[in-house]
Amino acid sequence: INGGVREVIFRTTDGGLNWLEESSDLSTACYDAVMLSKTLGFVAADEAILKYGTVTEVTRPFEIPIGYILKDCYPNPFNSTTTIEYELPERTWVELKVFDILGREVAILVNEEQSSGIYKKHFNATRLTSGIYLYKLITLKFQSFKQMMLIK
Repeated sequence: INGGVREVIFRTTDGGLNWLEESSDLSTACYDAVMLSKTLGFVAADEAILKYGTVTEVTRPFEIPIGYILKDCYPNPFNSTTTIEYELPERTWVELKVFDILGREVAILVNEEQSSGIYKKHFNATRLTSGIYLYKLITLKFQSFKQMMLIK
């Protein structure tokens, strides 16, 4: 009981068919939360789905992507600077490179090992001429490229 309100966490390990009351001290890692209303939500955790009632706040300290994604840069077209966003579901070696339309490498934005997560990399193209450029994300298990247009 906390301020007259009973705080209870319910746990399911069979996809929601059966729910068991859990202690309020959550000792498992939580990955995602979905709020159905102001008073009902579910949290994905290690080997369980947790059901919250009368939720006042759920914070997401970090997100773990479920796959490799290279997103469209923004803005696009751009004048001098743009942002490239990508997602990594696991720790891996990452290269993020920019090429001109003839396939010549014009910039290396990332060349390092990175943890799983969502990344944003700002690209400053002030030294480049107007035109179409390609950016490519390369990891040990994934490769993808997209195009962007620089207009000065």
